[in-house]
Amino acid sequence: MFMTVKSDKNYVSGQPRIEGHRLWVSHIVGNIVEGGLINYIEDFDLKDEEEKIKEAIEYCRLEKCVGHAITYCQGCNKNKEHPGENVWELAQKIRESDFKAVR
Repeated sequence: MFMTVKSDKNYVSGQPRIEGHRLWVSHIVGNIVEGGLINYIEDFDLKDEEEKIKEAIEYCRLEKCVGHAITYCQGCNKNKEHPGENVWELAQKIRESDFKAVR
């Protein structure tokens, strides 16, 4: 499980991201919170990546970055250098809303 979420120091400073992209998990969650999954897919031309995006949201929701990621996502309160929100709670709201915008 979570085979498409990677943390590699050579990409986005080690933040968890979708394999093959420089889209880190908190970026994905933050954009979907604001506009929903369909808009995110259209805005970033990711029509073939829906399952990967959902996997990234689940990764975040379950806080799988703890013990896995080299660096926590920018904009997440787990990242002490660039904190923001409890992104894992936003991921939960997205899941509960069936991947629709929640703000």
